[in-house]
Amino acid sequence: MAIRLFTLIRRDDWAAEAAMKMPPAGLLDRPVSDQPHQGLRITVICFALVMFAAALTIWFNSLFA
Repeated sequence: MAIRLFTLIRRDDWAAEAAMKMPPAGLLDRPVSDQPHQGLRITVICFALVMFAAALTIWFNSLFA
């Protein structure tokens, strides 16, 4: 918006035309979804549980070695 305003104040025809062809800043910087996909969340939790189970298994087997 500032570029458009600046070019309109300067009154250069080519600059004003180029500024008006630019998409609004809101379209360039769309926010990403603030909630991750449910499948990704479940995958991360399952992976953490498997790693925890593996660590417990290794620890438990090392007690009797």
